[in-house]
Amino acid sequence: GVVGCIWAGVYEIGRLETGDALNSREVDEALAVIAREFDDFAAARLERVSESSSCNQVEVKNAFRRFHSRHRSAEYGGATDEVIYDNLRRWYFQGYGTALDIDPVVGQQKVVSLAPKPTASGYYKGVRVKESAL
Repeated sequence: GVVGCIWAGVYEIGRLETGDALNSREVDEALAVIAREFDDFAAARLERVSESSSCNQVEVKNAFRRFHSRHRSAEYGGATDEVIYDNLRRWYFQGYGTALDIDPVVGQQKVVSLAPKPTASGYYKGVRVKESAL
């Protein structure tokens, strides 16, 4: 009873502090719009190439901001850098297959992407930003 309520309160406070809180409907809708806009951008300006070449996430972010004028600046209602990077990551891993692997810690099967992992400095192998038609 009481102990459960206290733990639930502690859990909720911790969830809010770490940013794991659920988004409001408005935020989810705005993120969905940005995801669709990123997919449009990716179809027009991103290209999958051989894994010997790579592209930095900052190049993609800058190209996305030029492609969609409403995202030119996060200060004036545009997408934040982190949201753009999350969409790049989502798009990047969608283009590769998956495989089943066994988690060595838990011993259970899990689905893993066959995509090469981005580097710590933000380089994505096999991606290139096409030159703008303008």
